[in-house]
Amino acid sequence: MKKVLLILVAFFTLFGAVKAQDDATISPNNIKYWVGEGENQAIFIVSWCEPEVAFAWGYRFDEDEVTVQTMMEDIAAADERFFYDGGESVVNQIYYRDEDYDFSGYTAGMYGWWLLVNGESANRGYTTHTVTDGGVIKWGA
Repeated sequence: MKKVLLILVAFFTLFGAVKAQDDATISPNNIKYWVGEGENQAIFIVSWCEPEVAFAWGYRFDEDEVTVQTMMEDIAAADERFFYDGGESVVNQIYYRDEDYDFSGYTAGMYGWWLLVNGESANRGYTTHTVTDGGVIKWGA
C-alpha cells in the first residue's frame, strides 16, 4: 500500500517553531497536521540545535514496522519544505526551508547528525533501523 506521509508541523505556539523540548512532551495530540494512512503511527522530529528549533511530523502506516529511511522518504515526498542528503547508512544533512526558516545551509554540530529511536541512541543506520507503532524518531544536530 502506498504510504502517504503525514506531515505535522507540530507547533506549541501559533504557526511557529517548537523550542527544543524533551521528546516526552511531544505527543500525537500535539501534532497539528497528519499525512498517511494506517492504524499505526509514529512521530518524526528534527531538532536544529541552533537556533534551538525543532519540527515534528506525524506518520501513519499499516505495516508492523517501517525503516527510518522510509519515513524520511515519505516525508520528503509529501512536504516540499523538508529534504535530506543520505548515504548507505548515514544522513549527511537534513534541510528545511519555508518563508520563515531556512536550514538549507545549516551545518550539523561537530559530530554531525545523531539519531535517537524511542529516546535511545540508534545502534544501526537509518536505512535499516525500524520504528513500530507509537515510536519516536528524533534527529539532532
